[in-house]
Order: sequence, then structure tokens, then C-alpha cells
Amino acid sequence: MTKTPDSASKHTIALIQLTSGDDVDANLSEIREFVKSAAERGIAMVFLPECCALMQTSRAQLRDCAEKFTDGPIQATLIDIAKQHRVMLFAGSIPLVSEDPQRVYNSSLVFDSNGACIARYDKVHLFDVALDNGEQYLESAYTMAGNNLSCIDSDLGRIGLSVCYDLRFPELYRALAAEKAELILV
Repeated sequence: MTKTPDSASKHTIALIQLTSGDDVDANLSEIREFVKSAAERGIAMVFLPECCALMQTSRAQLRDCAEKFTDGPIQATLIDIAKQHRVMLFAGSIPLVSEDPQRVYNSSLVFDSNGACIARYDKVHLFDVALDNGEQYLESAYTMAGNNLSCIDSDLGRIGLSVCYDLRFPELYRALAAEKAELILV
């Protein structure tokens, strides 16, 4: 039997994979189309990947596109998408302004089907590594580490939020489990 929007369960979810680039408007347009397609199929919850709105080509572009929490075109568009399509929208991560003008937060936001931001998680563990060949990757040079856990209650159960490199640090997941997280997003 094929599911139609009328018979779809409220637990039906969509995981959207994007190839985000450095054009925020193009990325948001693509997100809008994917979410629209999911909603037309009766999807109630949509999950986007890390850096869904911007995969920057420079650190300056990342800082320039960073928004104040609850104020900016990326967040306004994600709010509109969630409201228009009546979905709970998990924005894998977007850049938000931090206290340090040289660094941004890599923040996962969750919007309910009315467009309200119901959760924020700032990535805690940053990817800083020096390789034997001399190459270095220092995420901490342009990203501010968060310091708070974030869990939300949903139709799927209690969901704990994390981002990318956090996966390498089990203490974060033990803490989320202590907060009664039943599912964990990475």
C-alpha cells in the first residue's frame, strides 16, 4: 500500500542531504523545494545537515553571513519554511554571531511547525588537529565552542542535539542520555 499525505503517520520524517555551497540564497531555495516536496508527502519532521545554509569559501564570508540569534535572513527563511509547510524543521547548523568578532557559533536550531525556534545547540567540540605532515586544521580559529546541552521533546521522543565532531566525545552523549534523550542527532 502506498502512503498518501492523508494516510501518512505523524512520525514520518525526511532526512535531506544537500550539497550546500557559498550562495546562501540558492541553498535556502533548495531547502525550500525539498521541504515542500516532503510536506506534500505528509512528512511532519524534516532534518537538514550541518552547514545547510552555507558552505563558505572563506572565513570572512562565514563571519559576514553569521546572524544574531533570532534575527537574520537565514533564520527568517527557515521560520517561513517551517510555518508554510507545517513541519518541525531541524536546521543541522547555521553560523550565529558570538562574543568574539573573529569567530561564530556553529549552531543547530529547531523550529516547530508554527515557526518558533524551540531549541538551539552550539557545537561544543571543535575540530583542531595537527597532522604528521605539518598540515593543521583549527576550527577554533573561526568557531566559538558552545557549552550547553540541548534536548527537545517531539512526537518521536526526546531528542538530543549535537553537531559533527561532537561524535568523538562520548561524555556529551552520556550527558544527553542523563537528560533522557532517546534519540540523538549528529
